[in-house]
Amino acid sequence: MEPERWRRVEELYHAALEVATEERARFLKDTCGDDEALHHEVQSLLTHEGSVDGCRCTLEPSAASVLAP
Repeated sequence: MEPERWRRVEELYHAALEVATEERARFLKDTCGDDEALHHEVQSLLTHEGSVDGCRCTLEPSAASVLAP
């Protein structure tokens, strides 16, 4: 994943965490628009967040994603 794309995913993920759970679907639809891949990536992280009991994940790109051409 391109670094700029990853920053966008991370930005939306953190913003979505600030939105009430019942409002997140609308928030993602509004912010991701027609970018289904972006929506899916952020939703996936949010789903994972909900499965980690009380743990806040720090999102950092893998070395491979940063170094990939």
